[in-house]
Amino acid sequence: MTIRRTSISSVVLITTCLLATIAIGAEPVRKPNVVLILADDLGWSDTTLFGTTRFYKTPNIERLATRGMTFTRAYAASPLCSPTRASVLTGLNPARHGITAPTCHLPTVTLKATPRITGPPDAKATVLTSVSRLDTRYYTLAEMLQDNGYATGHFGKWHLGAEPYSPLQHGFDVDVPHHPGPGPAGSYVAPWKFRDFDHDPDIPEMIGDTGLFDYAEYVGEYSTFDMTTLYHIARSAQCGNLPLMFKLDQEGQGFWAQAALGAGFKSVLFTDVRTADDVDECHRLISCDTPDIGGHMGVKLRRPALSSYDIEGYMQDLKSVVFAIMIEKQETLDNIDAVLERSKEKGVDMTQWGPADFAFSTGNPSIQGTPEIREYEEIVIRKSIEYGVPPRIEIGEVEQAKRYIDMGVKHFCIGWDRFIYRQKVAQLGEGMQKLLETV
Repeated sequence: MTIRRTSISSVVLITTCLLATIAIGAEPVRKPNVVLILADDLGWSDTTLFGTTRFYKTPNIERLATRGMTFTRAYAASPLCSPTRASVLTGLNPARHGITAPTCHLPTVTLKATPRITGPPDAKATVLTSVSRLDTRYYTLAEMLQDNGYATGHFGKWHLGAEPYSPLQHGFDVDVPHHPGPGPAGSYVAPWKFRDFDHDPDIPEMIGDTGLFDYAEYVGEYSTFDMTTLYHIARSAQCGNLPLMFKLDQEGQGFWAQAALGAGFKSVLFTDVRTADDVDECHRLISCDTPDIGGHMGVKLRRPALSSYDIEGYMQDLKSVVFAIMIEKQETLDNIDAVLERSKEKGVDMTQWGPADFAFSTGNPSIQGTPEIREYEEIVIRKSIEYGVPPRIEIGEVEQAKRYIDMGVKHFCIGWDRFIYRQKVAQLGEGMQKLLETV
């Protein structure tokens, strides 16, 4: 299967997760989004940030450090997980809130630390019995954010008590997964553990069965997935004779681009491309590791159903991969000629304009949907056509395509599957209501 490059094409996005927006009121008040990541059992020497390990690479942590601040003399409140988590939320040390051990999954509810009656005869101190629940009388960081107009969410390990001591009773609007204990072995939000994260392989097959779309796009950016998911999605698409594009971040998810091609995907759309060097890196990730091409893609283990590929067929398949990039950052617009010149050299098949991310990168997200941002959009379209790299535009309604077709655009994305289904359901509901009003 190949994605047609010459005709006008349309695509449906297949979502991999629900994206939640933070509502901060109707007034355009600039409040930053706050994301706090607390890693369980991660030492400072376990990352490549300080050059202390060669066992693995942690480029995303290095990226965060480059764009933010590092604190080299910061200390945890406790060497244990639950006490530390309680201290982060309350601002109290473990001696104050009483949680000194990871025992909040036990059935006994203890809200006050008490001295143990018995102990070893050679003990030098009296050991207190740990509190087993985070008491709701404490004012938490999440509650403070709520009081200041934020929507809040907790994701991952909690281990501070079940209802009525869960995240939902401590200032969080949502809790995913809603699991009070230390978490199942393997991962706290593993898609194979919590069914809420499942991906429906029927969707690409249904899209393909219509015979009306050139390909579908699987959105892997900011998402959780695994090899099994990629296999199932690819199989489903092949049942419907539907080529698949994989959308993901170029810097932190390069491995998954290669894994998707091994699963049977036919195209990769890289987000967050900023410079000509980023285009080079994207090209290397999905190109053959041969002297003439110089990519990073070797003979990867393909899913079992594709194992019969001969090596020449495999190489030709890699050479036919459709290569696309997002243009969605202020920095990219500042380097637009260099980025597109390099894109032409490396055989980029398609660009896509990202107005939302672009507006955000300018520090003024309110320009989204204004004539000002349309000027930038027109620059991207005009420049892409000028350099011979066809632009793609995301639209919500078929009628919107006319304006872009007149500008020379031949490739379109027509929205996310969930939005499309929601729109159809709304139409059915409204139609039935109107019909019943006449009865």
